[in-house]
Amino acid sequence: MHAQREEITVTHDVAGQRFRAGSGAEAAVLEYRLAPGRIEFLHTYVPEVLRGRGMAQQLAHAGLEHARAEGLVIEAVCPFVQAYLRKHREYLEPAASALDRTAMERWESEGGQPPGERRRPRA
Repeated sequence: MHAQREEITVTHDVAGQRFRAGSGAEAAVLEYRLAPGRIEFLHTYVPEVLRGRGMAQQLAHAGLEHARAEGLVIEAVCPFVQAYLRKHREYLEPAASALDRTAMERWESEGGQPPGERRRPRA
């Protein structure tokens, strides 16, 4: 039996160019940078005390939905967002993303591990 996940509220801090889940110093964040017509997802951070609650997934979802709604081209520098995009290919439509497809194919051919992520042995 799976534990039911708590409701997570994600807010968009436009001035800070980030999405936040949680409050105060213990908030999870997805940082981004805007350029004309594009959004670059830079870093996802979830404090240890908040891990295991699905906050990073909710942040990535909120950020990508925002990019889609605004018609922004998506660039994912953040390894977590790269991994999320591999599982949610609907955000990789040609008009929606400038993610380097060659790099994506390379990561998948290497066992689906984004750069910097520790490789796990194959079974």
